[in-house]
Amino acid sequence: MRVLQIRIPVPKEHEVQAAIVDALRLAGCTVRETTAYRQKGSSGVDKGIPDLLVYVPVQDGPKVYIGLEVKRNHDARVTPEQKAAIANGEYSIVTTPEEALRAIEKELWNMCILPSQRGDRIANVLAGLAEGSTHYRP
Repeated sequence: MRVLQIRIPVPKEHEVQAAIVDALRLAGCTVRETTAYRQKGSSGVDKGIPDLLVYVPVQDGPKVYIGLEVKRNHDARVTPEQKAAIANGEYSIVTTPEEALRAIEKELWNMCILPSQRGDRIANVLAGLAEGSTHYRP
């Protein structure tokens, strides 16, 4: 008897990142991708800088930028510089759009920024993803 092995493909990091960026923009965030600069060969990006810098609009509040490091899965390699930054609370590692949105929500709560100050777009996108929408998944 022959055993059939099925390999589920793991998405590439740039595919994961594209899905995360789409979800964050849908939630009203402005996203700056630092990886695009590194791919062009610029040496101006320091080691340990997160892949995404996310600006979250806050009504009557501070300008909020949150860093996110994108990995294709939780087993992906983390550099020593990234480990140090994560230990210092500088940014979070995310592997899905849901994780990215939850990381943004967590950081906003930690800064005492309430949902009423940021609107409910993040919650709406999370709810859509929870209902089984696959539009923003790689």
